[in-house]
Amino acid sequence: MKKSEQLVADGMLSTAFDLHPRGVYLAWRVLLRIVMLIERHEGLPDNYEEEACEMARRAFELEPMNSMVLAACSNAALILQSDDYAGLEYAERSVQANPANPFAWDCLSMAALYNGRLNQAHRNQIRARNIAGNTPFGHWFDMGCAMTATTNGLVEEAIAWAHRSAATSPFFHPPLRYLIALYVHSGRMDQARDIVKRLKMMEPGFGISQL
Repeated sequence: MKKSEQLVADGMLSTAFDLHPRGVYLAWRVLLRIVMLIERHEGLPDNYEEEACEMARRAFELEPMNSMVLAACSNAALILQSDDYAGLEYAERSVQANPANPFAWDCLSMAALYNGRLNQAHRNQIRARNIAGNTPFGHWFDMGCAMTATTNGLVEEAIAWAHRSAATSPFFHPPLRYLIALYVHSGRMDQARDIVKRLKMMEPGFGISQL
């Protein structure tokens, strides 16, 4: 989640593709750009949306049955193109390609969320978290659970998931942003202020209005 490491990772994936042009390398670059977008990374190129969508398209051409490729295509469709139908189609194919891939269930959860199926979104995200288990990616799925719990009005559960995510990945900003909103929503202003101070130390340009 460190910005400097994200740029290094992107360069390594680009080199990997040049040496061995597999769609999965492009898929990880797409997902990396989405992380950089969420993290408000200043290193994103101006044409990152067009670039990421083109990489997703090319990845699908190369490996249309690869679960991670399909997950990347789903995320690109949902987040970058606002295409709920394509996002759901890719997500369903991703799960079919590999039901043991937590990223597949994560994108199926997001697709359900974008299509207004809130309960299903939360169930899918919990499944993704359970599959991920005690892996280094756990914070990503904890954050997903915080998001889907929030949309279902499960405030205390959302707070618990967000704290878990923040605890296991101190450089990950989204759980802190959610905690601010959740604490304000539930009237716990002191806790919200504490999180604001913590986030400003990590992100000096952060302001409440950005939420």
